[in-house]
This record gives sequence, C-alpha cells and structure tokens, in this order.
Amino acid sequence: MMTLESFYRNPIQHEYLNGNPFNITPWVRDPVGIYHPFVFDFEKKFFDKTHAHNIHVWMNKWWWLSIVYSVIYIGLIYYGRSLMEKRERYELRLPLILWNVSLALFSIFGMIRCVPEMIYALNKKRTTIFCISKVPELIDTLFIVLRKQKLFFLH
Repeated sequence: MMTLESFYRNPIQHEYLNGNPFNITPWVRDPVGIYHPFVFDFEKKFFDKTHAHNIHVWMNKWWWLSIVYSVIYIGLIYYGRSLMEKRERYELRLPLILWNVSLALFSIFGMIRCVPEMIYALNKKRTTIFCISKVPELIDTLFIVLRKQKLFFLH
C-alpha cells in the first residue's frame, strides 16, 4: 500500500533531493538526435529510457495527489477570503513584485530551456515538468486573497 512515507522514501524523490543538480554539460545530443545547448546533470537521466519509465510509473501511482492539492487549494481560498473579510487589506507591493519577477525569470528560463524540444515538434518530453511548474504559480491567488482583490475565474 502506498503511504506518504513511501512517497518521501521513493528513490526518484531521494535522487532529486540529494546531489548537485547544477553541473552543466554544453552541447549534449540526446537519443532522439536533438542537440541541447546546455544540459544539467539531473536532465541526463531523462535520456535513459529506464529512468524515464520509472518516473512515468511514479506519476501514475501518485496521480491522485493532484486532486488532494486541488481540494486543499480551493478550501484555502474560501477560508482565506472569510478570514480576510473583517480585516484590512494587506499592501503586499514588495513581496508581490519579488514574486512576479522570480516567476517571470523562471518562465523565461523554462522557455529558453525548452526551445530545442519545441523545435523538435512538441513530442511531450517536457509535459511532466511543465505540469509540475504550475503548482508554484498557485501562490498568485494567495496574494490576491490577502490583498482583498477581486478573484477572477482564471485563478
């Protein structure tokens, strides 16, 4: 039976939480034949089909966590709005600027990093990373709730 303890003890999780992921190798050719201008050490593991398969299996085992996160997220929105109902709105100008700049830099880096794959014809190799990158973007809604601004459906 899968438990949260087994989730954290998973070798794939352990591998990404330890080591130096920032060693860079320039101009690496992947098994499909795409040349990448720079590749981090952790990315080289994706070139191994066994490792990629293990990640796919792990994602299939833990698919239900996205539902749990979504329910918690929706609950926190309603709780946050009711909590802020009788309070003064927060002026979060500096944290919001810092958050938006960091999110923009992350998105720019991701776009630059994915250009070779995009040119290759959108073969779904980076879909998992893209989906995971959406989780931190949910923090935008936290800023909206704490500043007592109108919450649009987009959030």
